[in-house]
Amino acid sequence: MNKLIMIVLSVFFILSAQETYKVDIDSKGVKTFYNKKPSDPDFKIELKKIGEISAGQLDSLDAAKFMVYDFDFDKDGNSIILDHNRMWKFSREGKFIKNWSRQGNGPGEIVNPFHFCLVNDTIYLSNRVPPKIMKFDSEGYFIEDINPYYRTYYPDDIFFGCSNFFIGAVGSYNDKEEINTEYIVRYDNKSFDAEKVIFKREYKKTPKDWFAGVNDFIYAGDERVFFVVDNSFNEYKIDCFDSQNGKLKYKIRKNHIRVKSDKKEEIHYGFYNGEKIAMKTGTSQFEEAINMIYYDKYDRLWVNSNHRGNDEDKESMYFDIFKDGIFLNRIKLDTEFSYIYAFKLEGDKIVEYGGDNNVYFYEFK
Repeated sequence: MNKLIMIVLSVFFILSAQETYKVDIDSKGVKTFYNKKPSDPDFKIELKKIGEISAGQLDSLDAAKFMVYDFDFDKDGNSIILDHNRMWKFSREGKFIKNWSRQGNGPGEIVNPFHFCLVNDTIYLSNRVPPKIMKFDSEGYFIEDINPYYRTYYPDDIFFGCSNFFIGAVGSYNDKEEINTEYIVRYDNKSFDAEKVIFKREYKKTPKDWFAGVNDFIYAGDERVFFVVDNSFNEYKIDCFDSQNGKLKYKIRKNHIRVKSDKKEEIHYGFYNGEKIAMKTGTSQFEEAINMIYYDKYDRLWVNSNHRGNDEDKESMYFDIFKDGIFLNRIKLDTEFSYIYAFKLEGDKIVEYGGDNNVYFYEFK
């Protein structure tokens, strides 16, 4: 009898050790994937460098304060890059073709850009201040500004566009109640009128908390699904929704170890509603779990988290890769630089603004 118990226990421990994830299903049929270990430890993504824009070329073009805010490729394979207040076009190999726009509040002028979508050779660029959507053709010729003044849920950012609709993010703040509200909205592809709010969340946030970090609105997606991070210091949580109707499809959870913050506390002074306020940064003992997410053309979710394993190189960039809620593997990218905010992914392409001030383009499968 004792021998039989020992055999059963041994089998149990072996199966537990091999378990990579488990799935819970709630009363509404929504699955939660609790990921423990990589389900495919041999999975990797290899990058192929397809182009480079040298720092010397950027200097010769008077591209001072150059930064890649967003990028895409046109039908001919040329790269289109959004900078601080300009847009640039380079060949696939990195040869300069043209640039357009400038800083200003006039038609087609850029002040505080975020992202752009390239749909059927038309560029839709979201400008935050003043709020407007600017339309250019892929050669840089200005078409029109779409102004927000008579529209509800006007997007702060458009992160996906296709011939049928756009998806954008909106934030609003209630001064009196100090409530921050975040939305994901579907928009008509011609008028940019809001068709449907497909995600909404609210939380308490005082003006002094605006730089807290943990409440950053982090999202990604396409015409089928979108993902929203529920960020915290203690938990690794991402939810997946249907882009058509906003229905919750599944939840991603993963083991997470809190990461101590090395940021120093700083006080920044400003004015809010006519009163001087002090805003603190670096007040938390820990870093938020997730920095950034991307969704590639192969339906894989890329997650950059703050956790690093003991054997991981601090100067390299790592991503957790998920497919349909399941953690495939944690990968190390062979790139020139490790700063996540100088890294962008679109479809099956990556652009990186390196520490040497060169711009590198990669392709992956």
